[in-house]
Amino acid sequence: PIRSINSTGAVTLGSAVEIDFIFANDDVTLTGASQAQQVRTLGNFESSGGGGAEEVYANGDVIISQNVRAKTVQSVKNISIRQSGGSGHGDFTAGETISLDGGSPIDSLSAEGNVAINQWIHVGDVVSEQDISCHNQWWGNFNSLSANGTLNNCRTSGPGIAIEGASRNVTSMEPLEPYQHTSIDIDVWQLKNSAHFFIEAESGTNKIKVTVNQIAGIASGEEFYVGDAVIGGMPYNDHLCKQVNGSGQCQTPPVMPLCFGYSPWNGCLQYSAGSDTFEFSPNFTAPAIMLFDGNVSLVSGHSMSTILASGNITSSGQFKITAPNGAGFERVCEGNADHAPGSVRTRYQEVFSTHYAENLCDISSRSLTPLPVANVALGAGGFHPDNPSVYEGGDITLGASSDIIGSVLAGNVLTTQGDVYINGSLAAGGANESPLAGQENSFGGSTEIDLTSHTVDFDPVIIPNTTPLPPNFLSELLWVRNL
Repeated sequence: PIRSINSTGAVTLGSAVEIDFIFANDDVTLTGASQAQQVRTLGNFESSGGGGAEEVYANGDVIISQNVRAKTVQSVKNISIRQSGGSGHGDFTAGETISLDGGSPIDSLSAEGNVAINQWIHVGDVVSEQDISCHNQWWGNFNSLSANGTLNNCRTSGPGIAIEGASRNVTSMEPLEPYQHTSIDIDVWQLKNSAHFFIEAESGTNKIKVTVNQIAGIASGEEFYVGDAVIGGMPYNDHLCKQVNGSGQCQTPPVMPLCFGYSPWNGCLQYSAGSDTFEFSPNFTAPAIMLFDGNVSLVSGHSMSTILASGNITSSGQFKITAPNGAGFERVCEGNADHAPGSVRTRYQEVFSTHYAENLCDISSRSLTPLPVANVALGAGGFHPDNPSVYEGGDITLGASSDIIGSVLAGNVLTTQGDVYINGSLAAGGANESPLAGQENSFGGSTEIDLTSHTVDFDPVIIPNTTPLPPNFLSELLWVRNL
């Protein structure tokens, strides 16, 4: 399940989303099979269908129409119980009124205002500082009724205890205070020194330029261009070389590829100057940490990488990525390409068993050296060094059938579009937008977030520090709507 949502606006969850905790400054609505352990809202709360919440605390009205047992429900205002299933519900306390209109057994009802029991349902103890009304004078399916006012149409001859004119005090909840959003600064530029490949478009030529760092066999700081080469009489695309001509052909011997397509001879990386976008299609990238100065589009393939972008990131076409810590030693350090097509595997192993990430690979002990940044699969957004006062990018959009093993850090907004699996932590900072701007985090269709299944080297809770991050930012999602 998702760990928590803190929202300065409203929250609506549907489908089969599971979450531990929700805090909202506006209304919360749970529909379909969505479930929450605890909900706190300054607005109203409503649940319906096969899901619901176990604990609810609301400044506004509460409407319960859920099949999941609600253990504790408290409202500053009114509570309406319209349906309950399973083993029934627990304890309900209202600052104003309670209306019981349907469902299964309930442990207790307590209200500072009136309580209306409108169905033949077992209720344990009912307390009202005003009046209690019953739907039928023969109904006696209760343990006790205690009203400081009157009992209207209620059975008073047992078997339960019925008292009117009582002197009972009901203590309802204190109103919740608003959630104050602390801006989360996810800045990929703070991770530039951790990137093994820094990829940018050269000003004036739009050639793809790459600066290499801590890759075996290449001096750190050495710069290359991405171009096409001929090796052994065969064409190989998207290799690093010192010089390329205007047609993108290497003019010096190629050093290594940055990625592979579906064969060693297919292209995998293009740059579009109009949209400032680097596109991998399809891609089996170097098992390393990559930082792109611009937007990134990921189309199909399976990468063993950390992809960081100063702009936005989108994925589509059954794209899969595994962060290096989740990929393991053999894939990252020995070029094991069991995730790639057969035609790619031999060449992939030749290249990346030689040109591996030195600070990730302990070759002598054949073990991975886990780095916090290598727990991240995708990260976007930051303060560009050329314009440090303005936050750029930060949107991550995961298309249908995306499979992400690693944490996802969106500096602004995170969107999933259905049938998405994420094995890692999520953070969405809302750096550029607010709910009033009409942009919000959105989980579409079937989105599964898994924080339990991971390898010994991969820990989704440990991620790199950029500046500054609140200690609980891993669990924060702002302005979320599930479609």
